[in-house]
Amino acid sequence: MIRSAACVFAIVVFTLSSVALSQEAKDLQTIYATSAAKASLAHDGPLARRAAEIIKKQGGYLASQLHPWDQDAHALLLTRGGSSEGEIRPNTHAAFGFAMLGRVFDDSQAKDKSIAILRFVLPTHGAGGMKCVDGKQWHNQWQSAYWATSAGRAAWLIWDDLDPHLRWLAARMICDEADRFIDAKPPMQIERDTKAEENAWDSEVIALAFNMFPRHPHHERYRDAAIRWQISSFVTSRDAKSDQLIDGKPLKDWLTGANLYDDFTLENHDRVHPDYMGTTRIILYQKLMYDWAGNPPPQSLRYNLDRVYAVSKKLALPDGNFIYPNGQDWQIHRNADWFDLHSFMATQFDDPQAARLMRISLDTCEKMQSRPSQAGGIQPPDEILVNTSHGILFELYADAFLLLRASGEGPEPVTESELWKQLAGTHVFDSGNFVVARTDKSIATFSWGRQIMGLVMPLRQDMLLTPNVRSMIGAITMPDGKQDVPAVKRVKTSALDGGGFAVVGVLARAVAAAEQHFAFITLVDGRTIYVDRLRVTGEKKPAMINLGTLGVLNDRNWVYHNGKRTLAFEGGERVFRADEAATGRAIELSSPWYDLDGLGIVCLHSSGKQIYNAKPSAIKARLEQMFTLNVTSSDAPAEAAIIFYPNLDAQQTKDAAARCKVVQPDAATRVITLDDGKTVTIDFDHLSAGVK
Repeated sequence: MIRSAACVFAIVVFTLSSVALSQEAKDLQTIYATSAAKASLAHDGPLARRAAEIIKKQGGYLASQLHPWDQDAHALLLTRGGSSEGEIRPNTHAAFGFAMLGRVFDDSQAKDKSIAILRFVLPTHGAGGMKCVDGKQWHNQWQSAYWATSAGRAAWLIWDDLDPHLRWLAARMICDEADRFIDAKPPMQIERDTKAEENAWDSEVIALAFNMFPRHPHHERYRDAAIRWQISSFVTSRDAKSDQLIDGKPLKDWLTGANLYDDFTLENHDRVHPDYMGTTRIILYQKLMYDWAGNPPPQSLRYNLDRVYAVSKKLALPDGNFIYPNGQDWQIHRNADWFDLHSFMATQFDDPQAARLMRISLDTCEKMQSRPSQAGGIQPPDEILVNTSHGILFELYADAFLLLRASGEGPEPVTESELWKQLAGTHVFDSGNFVVARTDKSIATFSWGRQIMGLVMPLRQDMLLTPNVRSMIGAITMPDGKQDVPAVKRVKTSALDGGGFAVVGVLARAVAAAEQHFAFITLVDGRTIYVDRLRVTGEKKPAMINLGTLGVLNDRNWVYHNGKRTLAFEGGERVFRADEAATGRAIELSSPWYDLDGLGIVCLHSSGKQIYNAKPSAIKARLEQMFTLNVTSSDAPAEAAIIFYPNLDAQQTKDAAARCKVVQPDAATRVITLDDGKTVTIDFDHLSAGVK
């Protein structure tokens, strides 16, 4: 009997498919043999229950955005379906959040959503052979190991609910990504762009492969590679020379360099960046994977992470956010993002301060999620820069929930008032090039590093000022319309007798066509003095000089702010409403003092005028209005002497201003008398400052 060509083709396809299925079945019984993650739920405290409600609401918000994938009617996704970070990553975070809800709460709908998302994510990674909408697969990318970990952990949590083909695809995804790094040397870099976060996320998938697949031929190599990448994430140059034994080897033998400064600050995005110091969470939460497999966690999961966190605590604010001494190039309202970080430090390092910060972050997140029109989401579109933020919060709260259920809720927290007293003091970071001066009611920072800027404001839930990268030192606009980039020529720092700190220096401004002397002096009681003088020395004159700048945060829909800022001054008061900002205009003012919602400002001297620009600046994901204390022309020397008083009302500021004065005995010296009779002497020639 002669068979038709179509019949022969069908037989061949069936035979090849059978072989493929047979190989998948064999792999799942051997190299990919595993069982569902053994997540402990031994504890069920009030914080875990509150976190669970946040997760469920965030899940509902994301579920409303899921839509079918045109290549599989049973698959769902949040994005257009491309192969880039913005297209893949939100789906992998969501897959994990839904998997946790499905596993812990036996929520069949959540479990089905996780499986449906995996039906898009897994086949388009590599082994599945399917393509994203842009005709590409998403494997072997700069960050694909990170996304694969989220999807892989989701699969592990609901392993028993996946069909064999999805299990095999998940296993291939995890191990293929892990194999990329098994013999590779972790990159190391301290300045400008740390590799700490990247090493951390690459270590995750290796640790997942080690814990999930004990019969894989690379199992022991996965163990060592995971430790190598974990320990290489948050280490200093001192660590690279250390003989301390970590996981069976001298620390120096694991390392090829450093990613942190020796004061445990970290640079990313060309600045010391609190957000990226918070990426220690990527290492910390790998403990869950070791616990799920019944393996002891390596020492590398704890090394230096408490030291980095100790720096972060000194930047903490009462609204659950951080102050940003070098500016913030992400969204400003990341207050909810740190709950998991504080949870881990509280429960695993027995830190009572972290226990309080965990509660502050949780309180703020609940308020953020409860705002009208949020539909369960934590953040509205105008508070974020990328839509990935929604999925990130979904996963990190799921992680924190699983940790609290496994470990309990940590030590008794310090009271909030005690927390701010404990963190008070002058904290100098010589490697990171910034100072943080705190009282229990105020905070001031100055950075003389990559970004040169100063901040001073009351310590309260309503964050008054934005971390504008030209804060205090001002913005200079060149004839081509571009802002100049200031650079430190010389700087001296010193502790003051009786407490406090001074930074005095010289900046090159206006593409080296101008020179700006400055002094930033902060006292132990929170009073802060800023003095500068600017001289245009080159022929190419700036188009605009705005010095003594303050970025004022005036958001419409923030949980700790009423949507208006009140500026009092000699003879009047102006209220600036956030909902009218789009049509706002610049308002010229002249007064020896101002009070901006409790921040007293005494303008002892200003060579120019003061302008409050009610129209928002161009910075996204915040409503920032610029208050400039010395707007001057490029033809005349610019000078200012300003005293900031956190937590004074208008009458108190007016009274203080009447008792302050400044004299200039010579071209280089400024002597300022404060309201209590103390004198501050600044010598620009010798870059020195003193208080008597």
